[in-house]
Amino acid sequence: MTGIYVRALDARPEEPTSPRVLATGFGAAYVPDIAPAIGRLLFVRDATLFAQPFDAGRLQLSGDAVRVAEPVGSFLDGAFFSASTNGVLVFRGPDEDRQLTWFDRGGKILGPASESGRYRGLTLGPSETRAVVVKQADQATADQDLWVMELSQSRSSRLTFDSRLEESPVWSHDGRRVFFTGTGTAGSLFEQSLSGTDPAQLLLQNEEHKIPTSASSDGRFLLYTSVGQALTRRDLWVLPLKDDRKPFPFLRREYDQEQGQFSPDGRWVAYVSNESGRYEVLVRPFTSAGAAGADQSSAVSNGGGTAPRWRGDGKELFYLSPNGTVTAVAFATDRGVVIGAPRALYRVPGVDTAWAVTRDGERFLLAVPAGLVTPSPFSVVFNWQAAVKR
Repeated sequence: MTGIYVRALDARPEEPTSPRVLATGFGAAYVPDIAPAIGRLLFVRDATLFAQPFDAGRLQLSGDAVRVAEPVGSFLDGAFFSASTNGVLVFRGPDEDRQLTWFDRGGKILGPASESGRYRGLTLGPSETRAVVVKQADQATADQDLWVMELSQSRSSRLTFDSRLEESPVWSHDGRRVFFTGTGTAGSLFEQSLSGTDPAQLLLQNEEHKIPTSASSDGRFLLYTSVGQALTRRDLWVLPLKDDRKPFPFLRREYDQEQGQFSPDGRWVAYVSNESGRYEVLVRPFTSAGAAGADQSSAVSNGGGTAPRWRGDGKELFYLSPNGTVTAVAFATDRGVVIGAPRALYRVPGVDTAWAVTRDGERFLLAVPAGLVTPSPFSVVFNWQAAVKR
């Protein structure tokens, strides 16, 4: 049952779980007051932040809930607010709805590819007529599922229906399946048939959170980011999709390395790392034998970069600069590795890092804020507790 439950820190494992004290789909925050063991529980309901007196000794609410701020946004089961013990409250409004939109190389809008919605992920199918997106439910519900978008018709159909929170979709090489992360199961990897008639199949489950990022064009490998290693935070791993399916590390170092993308011929991987002190796009050879040498990476971006994407012939790489500029870099291997200078194409305000490029490199599918507005700013409230007591 969705809600907030409270349990004493010194409770024994065999003791029953405390009853639900609050009905809400989002996390709450307890803020102590001057009086011992008395404070307020902050929580969000229907995009409004409330405060209600809470007895930390008896683990019970008392009095009435009072409105503190609105509108307050949320993502999954977390709400966009934070409160300190000295009376400072920070909150942000809901994310703007987004719309899948086609752009050309010059930044001209070619037209919308979807209706507006709360999109969080995007993968373009091999036919370039369909995409799979992550779509959140309404603000009052902590849920999200995969949807199939018919881009030429701006029409969508739901693909997943279970209680998992699906995210990070990656289309298979043959266009028949989609790989994704299913949260609630340690961030396990699943695959789902695009027909929607069969349930999702579990591919890999362990203690680490896993984010699929790219499937090889020959259908043999799935590249994913493993989050939460003991010595490093994010590493690149490969899951073979045939034979024993035993995963192996592709790049595991003391830095973050993530967002790996196979080149169309499967010989290279573009990825993002903070080894230089900021996130940059790099490229390195791919070997199915395991991790390559640490000195085999070559820089692609200069001045920061994220979300790399390949052109269909492998002769050009695209990425997003820190200010949202779509940037292109020539790539060639006929005379060794030759990487051209980054060329800024155009800037899109508020662009999401989930995006796609057509095989010819002439069209770009971006999830942009509806109306190209900027994200909601943060608001700061001082001494909010005094206002609540009046």
